Amino acid sequence: MELTTFAYIIGTLMFLVCLPMLVSPDKTVAFLKKVIEDDTSLRTWGGIYVVVSILVLKEGIEIGTDASGLFTLLAWAMFVKGLVIAWSPKSIKPMQMKVLNNKGALPVHAIIGVVLGVLCFYGAGLV
Repeated sequence: MELTTFAYIIGTLMFLVCLPMLVSPDKTVAFLKKVIEDDTSLRTWGGIYVVVSILVLKEGIEIGTDASGLFTLLAWAMFVKGLVIAWSPKSIKPMQMKVLNNKGALPVHAIIGVVLGVLCFYGAGLV
């Protein structure tokens, strides 16, 4: 998979989660808690992360300071996170629930996510 496609996928996922968190935080948090509490859903997301990251990493595994290298680093991080989620969803649940239960930090996390989504779309043009 080309890094441009990967960047668009990551940016879109960030928008899909973070924009609703800004607009309707209660409904979004309730939905995310349902996903996190269901091992099958969580393992499926972990598997999707692994597959997408492998598709990126098969093109090149070199990490660098340019846009391509940073997206490769992101793919490595996504690969590791996907493995942890798929193999041991119980290990990641407490951390995710802690973030979702912190009402004061939710807007900050959502804004950071939107900014990262914008940067991914911008970075897609640089790759």
